[in-house]
Amino acid sequence: MTSHFDHLAALIVGAIILGTVAVLQQRDVSSTMETTMSHAARARAEVLLDVVSQDAENLLTTVQAADLGIPHAIQLESDGERTTGATLTSFVRTSPSAYGPATVRYDLADTGRTVVVGQDTVSLFRVTRRVGTEAPHVVGEEVVDLDLAFSSAGADVTNGPPPADVTQVRVGVAVAAPAPRGRASDQRSTSETHLVRMGTTLRPINLPPQD
Repeated sequence: MTSHFDHLAALIVGAIILGTVAVLQQRDVSSTMETTMSHAARARAEVLLDVVSQDAENLLTTVQAADLGIPHAIQLESDGERTTGATLTSFVRTSPSAYGPATVRYDLADTGRTVVVGQDTVSLFRVTRRVGTEAPHVVGEEVVDLDLAFSSAGADVTNGPPPADVTQVRVGVAVAAPAPRGRASDQRSTSETHLVRMGTTLRPINLPPQD
């Protein structure tokens, strides 16, 4: 009889150990997935910020556009919360070692998907970039916010053309790092979706020197 109890106890202890190991392994897997997703979100944010910043930094003046024989069109569009579209006449990369003048068009499109960040449900957007008459291509995925603004001595302009006394351009992006699906029931806020935010303020290189 004693041997039966010993055997049963061993089975129970073994089951507890296996269950504990399984939970720990699940935590490790989820933690690794979180880290990977966070790194991927940071990479997406860096690429989007870099692409938009380069176009903003190389904006052409009206005189330069006229000399080069291309229309001068610089305009921001906003819904009051984020930049929904932008038209920038700029020097753009035409090859790994060359640039050329072109009008660049950015559009923010709602993907119809949402994620929960903290207590808020936020929409996910896709950002496309079109150079001249070329087909648009995607430069941003899982985007939560895109923020462009022309700064002058008076205020920031987020909707419309830049002011005549524009001195700087602000560029900001926010990209979602979704939580892994199927997380363990004992895992809490550590697996929640979070945002990767990046931004910069720059002075377009073709602006006249400041006094």
